[in-house]
Amino acid sequence: MPVKIRLARHGKKGYAFYHIVVADSRAPRDGKFIEKIGTYNPNTNPATIDLNFDKALEWLQKGAQPTDTCRAILSYKGVMYKKHLLGGVAKGAFDEAAADAKFEKWMSEKAAKISAKTQKLTGEKRREFLKMVKDHGLVLSALCGDLGHGFGDAEKNPQLIEASKRILDLAMELETNIVTTHIGVVPTDPNHPRYKIMQDACAQLAEYADSLKAHFAIETGPETAATLKTFLDSLHSTGVAVNLDPANLVMVTGDDPVQAVYTLKDYIVHTHAKDGRKLADRDSESIYGIVEDEPVTSPSFIELPLGEGDVPFEPYLKALDDIGFHGFLTIEREVGDDPIRDIRAAVDFLKARI
Repeated sequence: MPVKIRLARHGKKGYAFYHIVVADSRAPRDGKFIEKIGTYNPNTNPATIDLNFDKALEWLQKGAQPTDTCRAILSYKGVMYKKHLLGGVAKGAFDEAAADAKFEKWMSEKAAKISAKTQKLTGEKRREFLKMVKDHGLVLSALCGDLGHGFGDAEKNPQLIEASKRILDLAMELETNIVTTHIGVVPTDPNHPRYKIMQDACAQLAEYADSLKAHFAIETGPETAATLKTFLDSLHSTGVAVNLDPANLVMVTGDDPVQAVYTLKDYIVHTHAKDGRKLADRDSESIYGIVEDEPVTSPSFIELPLGEGDVPFEPYLKALDDIGFHGFLTIEREVGDDPIRDIRAAVDFLKARI
């Protein structure tokens, strides 16, 4: 059976992420697969890659052929180089100890390059960027600090928490005290094992944000407003707060965005101005890639220009005014044939209503 290593699409329109899978090359692109060996999220900078190195290497040695994108991912993570070195050992070009030494040297050099890249926007460069923003009469409403699938994995959380803290440091330096993010899907049942893991991670983030008088703002959508409020109440802090996205509530859970404003009133520090429509019922854990699911051949929802979807904007904006929110209505339009046109229309749409 000819086997490929390829990507299987998950997530939502405008925010797709991918599972790295091993599949029969004759199967449909997003069809059934033999084994999942990792994930790839191109929405973060740099892209987030979580790969089972040993499994990927094992399948390559069995003859699995990666697609061009997966080959690039495997090369980036060193799997292709490791396979090359093992081939050298098999041919007697060098022994296994020499192969290991070559690979360790390669990994060290790569880590140094990545570190250098992440240090580019520091000091003077940050000040130059902030000056450019101000020279154009602009301010930053928030910094997006989404690092992938959230904080549901206890083993990965320490690294993600530290990275999130550094993003908040950057936000403060750029004169905004809000970092918007996704934390994953909060389980409805507080006794679910993932609930405590997410709670512990968010408690650490909240403590750090409180020390800076800042906020990590969770984007709404994966769970109902009531479930999110219960979770936030358990943290006893507004260091982890809310970025209210009314369209996500409509499109994913079918929750009422107007009532969500009143439910989450103590936590809203940032909002998205976005519209959309739910097309089909689908579990949010499947939409956000928390659990495996059968491939979906039709979309669960569609994002639309402001005023063309099912977000009731006039009562929604009134609710924000009722609770005393006078912060940013940040227009988010990442899809469509002409996003710039839609953003301009959204500005006019909002100005006519506030």
